[in-house]
Amino acid sequence: MRLFALAPAFALGGTLVATSALARPDSPAPILTAPEARDTLSYARPQVARVTHVDLDLTADFTAHVMRGTASLDILARPGAKEIVLDDNGLVIGKITDAAGHPLSWSVGANDDYKGAPLTVRIGATRRITITYRSSPDASALGWLAPSLTAGKTKPYLYSQGESINNRSWIPTQDSPGIRQSWTAKITVPSDLVAVMSAERLTPKGLPAGKGWHSYRFRMDHNVPPYLIALAVGDLAFRPLGPHTGVYTEPSMLDRAARELSDTEKMVRAAETLYGPYRWGRYDILVLPPSFPFGGMENPTLTFATPTIITGDKSNVDVIAHELAHSWSGNLVTNATWSDVWLNEGFTTYFENRIDEAV
Repeated sequence: MRLFALAPAFALGGTLVATSALARPDSPAPILTAPEARDTLSYARPQVARVTHVDLDLTADFTAHVMRGTASLDILARPGAKEIVLDDNGLVIGKITDAAGHPLSWSVGANDDYKGAPLTVRIGATRRITITYRSSPDASALGWLAPSLTAGKTKPYLYSQGESINNRSWIPTQDSPGIRQSWTAKITVPSDLVAVMSAERLTPKGLPAGKGWHSYRFRMDHNVPPYLIALAVGDLAFRPLGPHTGVYTEPSMLDRAARELSDTEKMVRAAETLYGPYRWGRYDILVLPPSFPFGGMENPTLTFATPTIITGDKSNVDVIAHELAHSWSGNLVTNATWSDVWLNEGFTTYFENRIDEAV
């Protein structure tokens, strides 16, 4: 990730958690946890029960500024485990059921202003639960932009920012980088808007979902840290940059963005030569509206980037080299806890410079 302010310093030491880079739903279940991967910023108890897969079915309500729908979670639990603890920050929960639709008991614990609250679900023997809920209008992960805050000035825009512990404000899961999960999503949006996510896009064009609405489906088969689940909805157009790369942005910005980012495919090839195969399929870039407050975010398959890198002379495309480098150091191999984020950013800064040299 690229910020406009310096990150705090962290002590040396720390742990990394690696994904099975080619994991599929039928892969062997991951271990419950590593002793050194205890996360003080999560309420989860993965040594008892952990989330292995998230299936989202959500609608973006631009009037109420909420995401509403369901999250179905697959669970790996120790024998005899009776409950699972999730992370929750301001979610409004309607009900929680097992796979057959039978209601399950649940409770939300005391709230912390930063961490949110524990959501404890009594699972008994069930290993798949469905949570019906909506986010709050002030969810920390979601940026709801009025048309005036976009480049086109005519349509609203939504983006998410999960790092570090913000995704618990719109996804009820175990929100810790050491608890990696695969995921799928069906996202329903107004029919004049386009949805993109940090995953394989299964429906390039929206499928009808009632008058004035259409839906997009996405799939991430790799086990990823939950902060890398990302969403954007807006007036978006796409331009390919190479066989495996492309750029999404608002139509009025597309020509300039495509010219500025024309070396992206070259960057991917250079990175593969240095560090091994790029294992995520496509590498696309989403250039966000002018009000996007971050430099860049390494969401898998779809880097989120500030439009301030579009200068006309490619002088700031090192931001793309940085986010691309995270595809190896950060997305394939991740700091197990947020106190060790220097591992992500330190290695990535080094990789970024090696990519810049090669290109």
